[in-house]
Amino acid sequence: MTKTTILKRILVLIMALTVLTPSSVFANPANQLITVTIDGVQVRFENTQPQIVDGKTLVPARVVFEHLGFDVQ
Repeated sequence: MTKTTILKRILVLIMALTVLTPSSVFANPANQLITVTIDGVQVRFENTQPQIVDGKTLVPARVVFEHLGFDVQ
């Protein structure tokens, strides 16, 4: 994988994680389902679901990186 490809994937990840604005994060009730979409494909979280904690959206990074094609050990 080239450096350009890695940088593009990291940029996509950053953009995907910043889709929620602060107003939409605070408007979400704690029990509402949080979804992450990368390149038009919804990321599936099997064990640990994204959560909102203290107004911040926490997303399991391992699942997102694996979805982007990284080999996470």
